[in-house]
Amino acid sequence: MNKIDISNSNISIGSHTLDIYAIDRIGNTSNAISMNIVKPKVFNVKDYNAKGDGITDDTQAVRNTIEEAKSYSDNNIITVIYFPTGVYLIKQFKIHSNMYLIGDGINRTKLIRFVDRSRSSLYDSGTFTTRTDPPQEHAGDDSWFKSFITNYDFRGNRTDPINSYTNYNIGVKNMTINGNGYSFNLDGDENRNNMLLKFKRCKNIIIDNVRLEDSMNWSLDLRESKYINIGYLEIEGNTQRDNGRVNDRNNQDGINMHGVNNAVIDRVIVYESYDDSMFIGAAIVGPSDRPDLWVPNPAFNITVNYLEVYRQVGTGHALAITSEYLEGCDVYNVHIKHVKLHNLGQRGMIILHYSNYKDTPEGEGRGIIHDIQIDKIESYGYSKGTLMDHPMPLLRITSRPSIPYAETGKYNNKKFYNIHIKDIYADFQQPLYSREDPTTDKQIGIVLENVQHVIIDNATLINKNNQRYIFDFVMSSDITVNNSYIKNNQSGGWSLMRMKDTQDVTIYTTIPYISGTTRQGGAALRVEGDSRNITIYYRELQTASTISFTDDVPPDNRNTVRLIQI
Repeated sequence: MNKIDISNSNISIGSHTLDIYAIDRIGNTSNAISMNIVKPKVFNVKDYNAKGDGITDDTQAVRNTIEEAKSYSDNNIITVIYFPTGVYLIKQFKIHSNMYLIGDGINRTKLIRFVDRSRSSLYDSGTFTTRTDPPQEHAGDDSWFKSFITNYDFRGNRTDPINSYTNYNIGVKNMTINGNGYSFNLDGDENRNNMLLKFKRCKNIIIDNVRLEDSMNWSLDLRESKYINIGYLEIEGNTQRDNGRVNDRNNQDGINMHGVNNAVIDRVIVYESYDDSMFIGAAIVGPSDRPDLWVPNPAFNITVNYLEVYRQVGTGHALAITSEYLEGCDVYNVHIKHVKLHNLGQRGMIILHYSNYKDTPEGEGRGIIHDIQIDKIESYGYSKGTLMDHPMPLLRITSRPSIPYAETGKYNNKKFYNIHIKDIYADFQQPLYSREDPTTDKQIGIVLENVQHVIIDNATLINKNNQRYIFDFVMSSDITVNNSYIKNNQSGGWSLMRMKDTQDVTIYTTIPYISGTTRQGGAALRVEGDSRNITIYYRELQTASTISFTDDVPPDNRNTVRLIQI
């Protein structure tokens, strides 16, 4: 087939149908294939007096470019706001439907947020959008005024948030966007709802070959959007780390996907995010002070092909998947193909029920998480953080609302279910436990709380060299670990596995000597409360003892707990 040059002046702006035919030797045609191609209308910001020299304020030139393009995009013509190679200083701006920001590449086109303090406030200087007579499109969302780049219209149909959207056909390609987070104040208004790139209630989003740097709060916020395609994305929370600066924002998520559906994310690499590197969660739509108007917006049909996280710090997790309080605030049909973690930092990964409103009754959560598949987890390094003074695991799956492990906390009244993890390899690289170094005692392996129907095919967990549990299952049932290998270098201390109020568990494992004839840990298995029907099949079991029962385990239950050599 001959090449088609879509930039040819003979091809008009807009959408076209391309028909492809197969022609045999005698001229018969068959097997017609039709595809849609789109020729966008391109607007070069330099044609509207943008300099791209890293010195000039290019805000008005960019806004003028967008305004000119809007006359086409409003008529359903795809438009491109083109940023040639250069560095552009820009205050806040917004894009519309049928509009894409495109540069010449991550290392060639850079947009830097211009934080202008020449006036009494950032609203007066144009860094933020003025609140004087704002249009209805802000829809009561403070981030509309303060985020760097957003879609224009945040409104939506609150009675049907799953299918509702306002802007559509938008995206960003081939550029770096720097939020200049160091220039904002940590205290007060500047450190709330101040996102780098926000597309809210949008449909058909494309992001590819993009780097996001130094955001004040969330780097990429896709709240309540749908039909999202992310190709390659880098996120760096602190580019000035090597110069001794700290962009320490405790609400600096990498990617936020509240209430998102039908998203495919190919490759994301996150460096030093100060909150969750990737967040996938349900959303409650409606004013926080009017629960009678709340409507659930679940998150579903999300595929992540590859997520890699370096130096996860601050208060968040490398990966967080969460349901919400309201009935129907579920998360389901999520497929994570490969997660690779370097230095867990604070909190590892978590799948949990999250109570987002202060008046949510504790323990009465109704949103659930189900049908989650993670193909591969690789982790190198250990967590130094805590939550409510409790050590953090590599992976926690819990339906306990808000405060995992709080002794007074209740569980969600529904169990999470159908969670399948195919392969886990974790080298915690942790120093041996020392009373003089409390960071050596802040790592747990895998925690399951109030869940059912969980399968882990393979788990290799090595060098978690403290006294905490490798497997800690609480109020859970129907759990299978088909193959596990546990190799710590800590003798004595806690049991390697704990079952508390847990039933119907099967684990296949190998637990070798540390070296020579030195055994690992204390007991292989600690059993508490109403736990029963637990079978551990082992190839090797080199622990100080086998099973430890607490006094509250009924005698009949003890007979259903077995260690069997294979």
